[in-house]
Amino acid sequence: MNSATDPRSVPTIVRQADRDITSVREALGVTTPAPVILISGGADTFDPAIAPKLTQLIGRGLLRAGRAAGAVIIDGGTDAGVMGLIGRAAGAMAEPTSLIGVAPEALIQSPDISPVEADGGRFALAPNHTHFVLTQGGVWGAETPVMFDLAQAIAGKFPVIVVMISGGQVALSEILHAVRRHWRVLVIQGSKGITDELLAQWTTKVAKDDDPLIAEILADGDLRAFPIGDPPEALARRIGRELGGDTTLRQAWLRFGALDLAAVGQQKFFRRMQGLILALSVGVTATVVLHQAVHDRCPIPISGQDLGCGVGLHYLVIIAPIALSVLIGWTNHFHHGKRWVLTRQAAEAIKREIFQFRTGAAPYRDEATREKDLAKAMEDVTRRLARSEANTTALPMYSGPIPPQYAAGEGDDGMSPLAPDRYIDVRLDDQLKFFRKKTIVLDTLLERLQWGILGVGGLGTLLAAIGFDLWVALTTAIATALGTYLSYRGVDSTLTNYSQTATDLENIKGWWTALRPDEQGDPSNVDALVQHTEQVLATELSGWTQRMQDALANLRKDQEKEANDKGTGGAGRTEGGPSLVVAVRSDATPTTPPSQLSGAR
Repeated sequence: MNSATDPRSVPTIVRQADRDITSVREALGVTTPAPVILISGGADTFDPAIAPKLTQLIGRGLLRAGRAAGAVIIDGGTDAGVMGLIGRAAGAMAEPTSLIGVAPEALIQSPDISPVEADGGRFALAPNHTHFVLTQGGVWGAETPVMFDLAQAIAGKFPVIVVMISGGQVALSEILHAVRRHWRVLVIQGSKGITDELLAQWTTKVAKDDDPLIAEILADGDLRAFPIGDPPEALARRIGRELGGDTTLRQAWLRFGALDLAAVGQQKFFRRMQGLILALSVGVTATVVLHQAVHDRCPIPISGQDLGCGVGLHYLVIIAPIALSVLIGWTNHFHHGKRWVLTRQAAEAIKREIFQFRTGAAPYRDEATREKDLAKAMEDVTRRLARSEANTTALPMYSGPIPPQYAAGEGDDGMSPLAPDRYIDVRLDDQLKFFRKKTIVLDTLLERLQWGILGVGGLGTLLAAIGFDLWVALTTAIATALGTYLSYRGVDSTLTNYSQTATDLENIKGWWTALRPDEQGDPSNVDALVQHTEQVLATELSGWTQRMQDALANLRKDQEKEANDKGTGGAGRTEGGPSLVVAVRSDATPTTPPSQLSGAR
C-alpha cells in the first residue's frame, strides 16, 4: 500500500456495486503489489479452551508475519469468530497492519460509522480494520469470489497464502477457490470446525460420502497442517517463508539472477568480440586486395591533384593484421566464451533445482529437510563453477524482481508451490514453446547462412571467370567468415538437439495426459513427471555445453592459426582448465511412461 494506515482510525469503506476488481483496488488506495494473507475462518463462537491459543497464534504469529513481509491481510470483515479475534489482535499491535475485510453489504449493520453491536440478523464490522469492501449478494459466501479476485489483484506476481482457521461450509468453499488458483493452504490443526475433519480426509485421501467439493480439494489441493499448540513464532516463520521472505527458495532465485546476469553479460561481450574479429578478418583481406589492385595506379588524379594512396594502404596492411592478432589474443586469454557457457550452465542447474523444490517431488518431498537439500544443491553447483575457468568471473549483485524476467512462465510468481498441472503449464509447456520457437529461428538462420555461403562462392567463381582473379580472395574471406560463424554458433547441431528435446517434452506431456486421475495423484508418477522433465532439460543443456566448448576450442585454434598466417604470431593462451561435469545425452526418448525410463536426477 502507498502508506500505512493506523488500524485504530476510521476505516475506508468501498462498495463494490458495479465496479470491476481493478476499480475496487484503486478505490482502496492499494496501488503497489504486495504479498497477501487470506484468512478463511469461522464466524461462530470458539471453544473457550482454544481461544487463548488462537489469540496468540493470530497476534504474535500471523499478524507479525504479515507486517514483516509487507503483506496485505484479507478476511471476512465481521466482528464474529476468527475475524473478531484478528481485529482485536490488530488493535493491540504497536505498528499498523493493512487489514481488509470483505463482506456482503446486505448482511452488515451500519457500515458508515464505527462498529456497533449486531442487530436484526446483521453483523457489525470487525474492529481495527483499515479497509472494508462491501459486496453484492444477500447470503454468506456471496463475497467469496470478490475476496479472492481482490487478493489476486493486490498480489500480482507476489505469493498468496490462505490460512484456514475453523469454519464451516463457506470456509470449505473458500478453500476450493484457493485450490483452483493453485494457492497453498495452511490449516490450523486443532481449531475445530471443518478444519480437523478436512485434515483427516486429506491424510487418507478419501472424501467422506464422496463429497465432490472435498474430493476436488484432495485431488488438486496443496494443504499443509500447523498444530494449534505450536509456538506463534513458528507460525510467523512458516508464513514468512511462504510469502517469499528470506528463505532458501528466495536465495536460490537471487543466486540464479546473479548467474543469469553474468552469463548474459559474458555472452554479449563474446559475441561482439567475435563479430569484430570476423569483420576485421574480412577487412584485412579487403585491405590487401585493394592495396594490390591500386598499387600500380597511385597516385590517383582527383580534381587536378594527385592523391597518394600507396603509403596509406601500405601501413593499413601492416596495422590491420596486428589489430586482428591482438583481438584474438585478448579473447582467447580471457575465455569470455567459456565463461558464458559455464555460467549459463550453472544458472540453469539452479533453476532446475528450484522447480523440483517447488513441486515437492523427490528429492524435496521431506518437509523437514527440503530447504537444507536445496541449499546443498546450490552449494554443489556453485562449487563446481568455482573450480572451472569461470572462477574469475565477477558475479553481479542481483536486486531485480523474483523471479527474474524470463526465468518463469507467464503468471508464475516463482515462489508458490506447484501442483503437477501447474508445473506443466509454467515449466514443461513454457520450455516446449521455447524450443519450438527456437527451432524455427535456427532453421531460418541456417538456411540464410548456407545461401549466403553459396552465393558468395558463386560470386567468386564468376569473378575468376571474367578475369578479376585478385578479388576472389575477398569472396573467399567472406565465405570463410560466414562458415566460421555457422560453426561456432553450432546452428545445425543445436537445431537437431532442440527438435529432439521438444519431442521428448511432448512425449512426457502425452504420457502424463494419458494417466487416469488417480494415477496422476500417485506421488511416484508426480516424481516421474518432474524428474524426467528436468532430466530432458538437463541433458539438452549438457549437450549444448559440450558442443559449445568443442566449437570454442576449434574456433580458438582456427583464429590462432589465422593470426599466425597473417605474420604476427598467435597471442592466445592454449592451456586447458577444469570445467563443470556434464552428463552424456541419452538417445532414448520418453515414449514409455517415465517410471520405465532409465536415468536419475
